[in-house]
Formats: sequence, structure tokens, C-alpha cells
Amino acid sequence: MSTTTPIGHKNSFYHPKKGDIVIGVIDKKSNEEWNVDIGFSHQAVLPMLSFDGATKKNCPKFKRGEVVSAYVEEVPEAGEVILNCIGRTKNEKLGQLTGGTIIRARPNDLKLIQQNQYIDKIGQKTALKCCFGENGRLYIDTENAITTMLVANAIMKALNSEEPVTTFEKELESIDFAKK
Repeated sequence: MSTTTPIGHKNSFYHPKKGDIVIGVIDKKSNEEWNVDIGFSHQAVLPMLSFDGATKKNCPKFKRGEVVSAYVEEVPEAGEVILNCIGRTKNEKLGQLTGGTIIRARPNDLKLIQQNQYIDKIGQKTALKCCFGENGRLYIDTENAITTMLVANAIMKALNSEEPVTTFEKELESIDFAKK
């Protein structure tokens, strides 16, 4: 089993809104739900039955530190944020994210990544799975752990540079995608 290691900014300015897609880290199981860190001041709750086809006997089993993508179903004024992993459309794939790494970034940094097509450029060079969370987290996974970390480092260097696009392109060119 591979683990997912968060890198990047630890400070969070995320305030959940109903419908947001988030990337969360499982903290613990309590009763019929999991407590999930989504980068908010309080942990969110992910009910066991909030997965396609889940029943009490047939639901995902998570361990502390495992990663999920979910949407924010409810944001009560008082109490815990409720998450859900049942896709709202045919194309929405939510649930456990295995392997890979999480990049923590400010929401504006994630917009920069999208606007400058970093993910498209990576996808032209290697097999890639990614998920943008509106909570300032980006999950990426490539064909192997070394490439994933090199790509994550390229993104982080770009985000911390005064010339992010040039830095990203230079870093991406320095990665040997042929190695396995």
C-alpha cells in the first residue's frame, strides 16, 4: 500500500461552501462515519453510507491518513461539515485516492496551475491522475512515485517563483519521463 504525503503550504484559508469538491485526509472512524481533515478549523464528517452502493455491510474501510475526494453536502451554522462521495453526475468520480501526493496551495495558486495548463503539460509527458480540491489541495499521481514527486516539486518551485510559467516549463523539461 502506498501512502499519500502532503507537501506545500500548511496554512489554510479554506471556508467550506455547499457543493465544493474537496480533498480530505481520513483522521479516524467514529460510530458510522469518518472524521476527515479538509483544511477547515473543524474536521468534516463523511458518513459510511455516502458512497455509491454502500450498505452497512458493504462500505469502504479507511485507515488514518488515507485520502478521499468528496463534495461538501452540508455546511451547518453550528456543527460539522458533512461530506459525500456519491458522484452527482456520471463523470464525477469521487472516493478514495490512492498513491500519489497532495500539494497544499492557496486557492489562487490552484487557479494559476489551471490557467497555465500545468496539468495538461504534465499529461502530455506521462500517465496522470489528478484532482483539484476547492480547499486548496491538488492530488496528483503519475506512473511511478519518483515521477510523482519530481512533478510535485516542479509545481511547488513554480508557485514559489517570480516567473512561475518559465520555472515550471524549465523544471518539467528537466524530468526524465522515460525512467521507470
